[in-house]
Amino acid sequence: MLSEKEKTVNKDSLSRDLLSMPEGAIPDIPLWKRLVLFVLCIGGLHLIALIFGACVINAYEDTELNAVINLVSYAILFVLMFSIIVLDLPKFLPAFKSWKPYVFGIAGAVAIVTFEIFYTSIVNLFYDYSVNQNESSVRSVIDLYPVWSVLILGFVGPLCEELAYRVGLFSSVNKVNKVLAYIVTIIVFALIHFRFKGNIWNELVNLPSYVVSGFIFTFLYDKFGFGASLIAHVSNNLYAVIVNIIVRVLIK
Repeated sequence: MLSEKEKTVNKDSLSRDLLSMPEGAIPDIPLWKRLVLFVLCIGGLHLIALIFGACVINAYEDTELNAVINLVSYAILFVLMFSIIVLDLPKFLPAFKSWKPYVFGIAGAVAIVTFEIFYTSIVNLFYDYSVNQNESSVRSVIDLYPVWSVLILGFVGPLCEELAYRVGLFSSVNKVNKVLAYIVTIIVFALIHFRFKGNIWNELVNLPSYVVSGFIFTFLYDKFGFGASLIAHVSNNLYAVIVNIIVRVLIK
């Protein structure tokens, strides 16, 4: 029979095992590649959009043009990012071998959706809540290209952002200071979804949702690795895309 002390030790050990990061969960790639991934996403995406938009500006109406630019820009960005990490792909595979990334990743997505529902309900009591420009643009893309939205917005977009902001930015700053890495990554992630023109108040009201999701993705990456943050991000985006598609179908 185990003593109470031994049972306590075993429980503590089990808790540590459950919450410990799986081996190889964070891909160890060179610093220069991390920085390139981050720069590509933070600046390259806009440059790609500008160049591609200039090439097809007369081929589509304004609303459809923006949707096509968004989808194609992320597709091109993915190809560029993939070319950076293609030789390092074996380093990413261990991040998905454990059960933890899937369980904690889905739990993270559920936490984000739950917060957004709760937050929206509270805000609606005091303010006529509406989505910000980023979300409005995303909904336009889904409305025009639902199938491509599932692929690009549901999978490609989250993958590019996790490579940029968690593998690229967080891992790099974390070499200096973990707290600073959290702060910088969450702020940058929130601000890339913020538009500094139009209804700024509405943008600010929507900002906490991005701060919370940015924190959860970063926390999952830090504690359970790339697989957990990617699965959470993909699950969250797929939920949003599928819900919007269902709403559009029901309305029509």
